[in-house]
Amino acid sequence: MKPQVFNVGDYVLLRHENKFSLEYNWKGPYRILARNLDTHVYQIQDMQSNTYASWVHTDRLRPIHLHSSPPTQPWYDPTSSRANIRQQLSTLTPHKILFEDDQQFREGILSQDQAFNT
Repeated sequence: MKPQVFNVGDYVLLRHENKFSLEYNWKGPYRILARNLDTHVYQIQDMQSNTYASWVHTDRLRPIHLHSSPPTQPWYDPTSSRANIRQQLSTLTPHKILFEDDQQFREGILSQDQAFNT
């Protein structure tokens, strides 16, 4: 199988290797900065001009074709997405969750009792 070849300046998505079950398979977009055609590896840069730490093999890249100007923010960034989820979950304590559920349960019972008494 012939490996795909990208040019410097092309936009690609990077396969998300350590993903959780419902996360996206690809992250990015990234722009190709440099390439080594002997080993089929590429140096990539994200939209905030941060260079990816290591060179990436072509098997982990997928081409994308932009019809408009390049995006300034990533389409999907697992680090920030996971941080947002952690922050949302940290505000919920088990006591608060149980209390809110119990409160809703009691309100349901009270409304049913009132319906039977009328």
